[in-house]
This record gives sequence, C-alpha cells and structure tokens, in this order.
Amino acid sequence: MSDIVEFKQDAAFHYHRGLKLELNNDWKSALNSFELAYDKEPDNELYRYTYTSMLSLNGLLEEAEKILFSYIIDGEDVEQYYQQLSEMYIQQQRPNDAFLFGLMYVQIADDDDYLNDMLEMYDVQYTSLYDILYEAEVYTTQYIFHHLFNQGKLKEAKEWLLIQNDEVMESRLIQNLLAMSYLFNEEYEEARTLLEHLLRIDQTDITALCHYTLLLYNINETEAFENYLSTLKKIRPINDDQKLKLGVVLSFLKQYYDAYDLLFQIYKKKKSTNNLQLLIALMNSSYYIDKYDFAKKLYQYIQRQFKHYKVIAPWDYEADIHYVESIVQPLLHSEDSNDRLIGIFLLSHVKYRESLANPKYWTFTDQLTDREKLYLTHIFQQVQFKQVQPLHKGLQLIRAQFKVDDDFIEMAHIWIETIDDLNDIHQLTEKQLTALIGATIYHYYQNIGHKKTKKYICNEYNISLYALNKALDQLT
Repeated sequence: MSDIVEFKQDAAFHYHRGLKLELNNDWKSALNSFELAYDKEPDNELYRYTYTSMLSLNGLLEEAEKILFSYIIDGEDVEQYYQQLSEMYIQQQRPNDAFLFGLMYVQIADDDDYLNDMLEMYDVQYTSLYDILYEAEVYTTQYIFHHLFNQGKLKEAKEWLLIQNDEVMESRLIQNLLAMSYLFNEEYEEARTLLEHLLRIDQTDITALCHYTLLLYNINETEAFENYLSTLKKIRPINDDQKLKLGVVLSFLKQYYDAYDLLFQIYKKKKSTNNLQLLIALMNSSYYIDKYDFAKKLYQYIQRQFKHYKVIAPWDYEADIHYVESIVQPLLHSEDSNDRLIGIFLLSHVKYRESLANPKYWTFTDQLTDREKLYLTHIFQQVQFKQVQPLHKGLQLIRAQFKVDDDFIEMAHIWIETIDDLNDIHQLTEKQLTALIGATIYHYYQNIGHKKTKKYICNEYNISLYALNKALDQLT
C-alpha cells in the first residue's frame, strides 16, 4: 500500500488555490487556477465570477465580456452579470460603460442603494429616471450587438435584437442596427422594408442612407445604387459618429479616398483607436490608396489590441483573390472532370474563407457531376463520404509534397486516374491506401528524374518497404 496521499484536484481545490495566488498578487497563476475551477464546474456562479473577474484584471476584458454576454443572452438571472460588468468597467476606468451597465442591474434588481452609489460616484444629475434607464437599455443592447457582430456572429446578433422589448425596438438606433443585421444576413427584403420605413421618417438619416446604398449594391440595382452613392459622397457629416458610419460604408464600396479622408479625421484625434470597425476600414482604405506603411502599422496595432478577433489584412485578401482567380477558377470551369475535382480541393485551401464570399466564385456548381457534388459537400460541409475519401486523402498528401501548383496539378491528375483504374480502392485499409499514395508519388519522381529513394518515401509516409513494394506492384 502506498504512503503517498494524493490531493483531490477538483474544482474546489483549484478555486482555493487561486484565492491564495490572488492574495499573493500572482494574478496570472490565479487566473490559471480559476479557469480550471470554472472549466470543471461552469454552472457554479462563484467560479464564474472569480474567473471572469480575474480575466479582466489580467487585461483580458474582451474574454470576460464574451462569457458574461453569453449568460445575458441566455436570459436567466441576468442582473448579476450586468452588475459584474459594471464593476469591471469601473476597474478599467470606463465610466460611461460602468454607469449604463450598472443602470441595467438597478432596473432589473430594483437596487436603489446601488443607484445612489453610482449617481454619487459619477455626479450625475437627471430630470427623468425613466429616460436614463431607457438610455441604458438601448446602449447595452447595441453594445452586446456590436460584440456579436464584430465576431462574425451575424445570426446571433440579429436574434439578440429581436428579443428586445417593444420600447427598445422603437429606437431608431436599434432599428438601424436591425436593418444592418438583415443586410449582412442577406435577408434583403426585410432590410429593404425596414430601411425604406426609416427613410420615410427621416430622409437625412445617414445610417439608413448608408445601409440602403449597400443594399442596392448587393442586389445589383445599379442605377439606383449610383444615384445613392452620389448622394453619400456629397454628405458632410456633422459629428464623428456620422463620419465613422459614412467612412466605413464608403470603404466597403471601394470609395477609398473619400473613406480615408473621413476616417483619418477621427483617428488622428486619438479618440477611437479602440474602435475595431474604424481601424479595419481605415487600414483597408489606406492600403488601396497606396499608404502601405500606415496600413501595416494599423494591422499590427489591431493584432496586438484585438487578439481574439479574426481580422484579414487587405494584402492577404488580395493574395487569396489572385490565387482563386488565376489558379482555382480555371480548374473549376474546365470541361475536364478531374480538373474540377482538383479545383474543389484547392478552393478549400484558400487561406481565408471570407475571400470566397463573392457569389461569382460559386457559379461552377451548376455544371458539377454527382461525384464532384459529393466531393464539394465532403469538403465544405464536412460530411464524410466513403466514395471520395481515397481521392481526398491522396490530394492532401500530394499537396503536402508538391508546393508548386503546376507540379501538384500534374500529380493530382495521376492520382485521380490511378484510383479510377483500381476496382478495389475502397477495400484498402488506411495503411494500404497511404502506401499506394506513396507509391504513386515515388513512381512520378522516377519518371521525371528526381532522385527520391524508396527510403525517403517510407520515412515521409511512415510505411514499411514491404508495403511500398506491394503498392508499386499494384501500379504495374
């Protein structure tokens, strides 16, 4: 019998360890312990509170927000999350956010003491408590919306707006956000209906004008789009909010010089350097008017400040587009079925899937055979089909071996022809299939005069010499 007594490292163990580390001001280690406790018991309110609070203290407020917002969206016992967020924003010296999220807690929990503490702390005077509580509702709603939207959670952002009460939904700010949400979710009829309603009420509403112009652009109503674009370019925004909205939309519509002029005015004031939307639009506009160094500076800043957001640099986007249009699209539109299979494979290897958002890159799907449609589904919807697994595994290993596109395409054709000639390809084990792929690549190297030995192939694919020789026999 062992004399060693092992501690039970359950959630409580990690929590108490975290408390000791926190008392010693070792916040980084405390965070690791609190995270372990939370991961083991995510429904424990105490573990959730300590973990998210320590995230904030370690400079990871966005991660804490992500967790707490998810609880608010779920809609149960939300007052505690609003209160904790208010406390976090106080620590981060963000008084406006602290006050308005705190008001949401006050409204739900009916906590007059907390209200009085905040009014005293921020020296706020008001004539109508109803008005400031309504402002808090609208503000926190749009804040959480932008959090979801900026993470690419477009459907969730729309659904968050749609569960708000009628009074919040009457806000023009929220209605404009909902219209934008419909627009980016490609619900164009809903977007048109709401935007035309907003413009009937106020034809000078810059946000609605911007979104309506984007709508016309997306649905290819060219003449109307050109008219509205001309109107947008004549607008002189009267404040930074209007400049931001107009600048971002003009950047999206590739009016880069106009966009840069508006956005840089805001940036140079140093008031909005933590506005991700501004930074991305300014980065893109700068790049496309040849201000490359400034664009790279902005990208580096974004990478440092917004580590948890996926942001595509315009030069990476352009590289993807060039690759798709010069290499992949000709294959996808070829009359040769094998070309199209290779094109589908290469399409899945584009660095950023966002680069494929343009519908013109998907027009090839109308001419696909059943096998090609199966392979497209296999790759992009991650549905496993036994019929195309040998094809896909072969192309994966070949791509790892042949970086140059011309060499890869030639070798890929050989592999497709090889599996089409073998009646028992689907009967092979995983190891036998790998050996066959290795044999095909070895055979190709021999034919083009490359001195790749059997030992090299065996080491590269972790197969035995016996398995390789047996596979080579299959090819002869």
